[in-house]
Amino acid sequence: MPKIGDVMIDLILDVDRDGDANATEHALEEGEPITDHVNAGSKTINISGEIKDKTGSKRTKLEKYRDDGKLLDFNFTSRLENVLILKFSTKDSSEIKDGYSFNMTLKQVRISKRGGTTKVKAKAKQRTKAKKNAGRVQVKK
Repeated sequence: MPKIGDVMIDLILDVDRDGDANATEHALEEGEPITDHVNAGSKTINISGEIKDKTGSKRTKLEKYRDDGKLLDFNFTSRLENVLILKFSTKDSSEIKDGYSFNMTLKQVRISKRGGTTKVKAKAKQRTKAKKNAGRVQVKK
């Protein structure tokens, strides 16, 4: 069964995947422009489906994940890690007993890690000479 984080999804009707990449172009004096760098963009996934949820706990949990910006995994036909819920909307209907239909937008993100710090145990030596009192100094004009 499909899962978003730890929430089981009962039925997924549609999954639309979208991704892009950016390429830089530079013009040359003669000839055509060249591309020297390609930067992969993030993947966006639009999902529609149905969730059986008598108590409403799944809806509450998914809304909390969206509001808190929690990084989740999406398991369906393939696994996508580090996705955020950007949009989550539900529609209650008499056609779905003890549940609702939903539309959701997920975005895969890359999180940069903070660089580490190094502690210096020994006191660093002074690399400059200490200032000496030069007395009165005549200013040159």
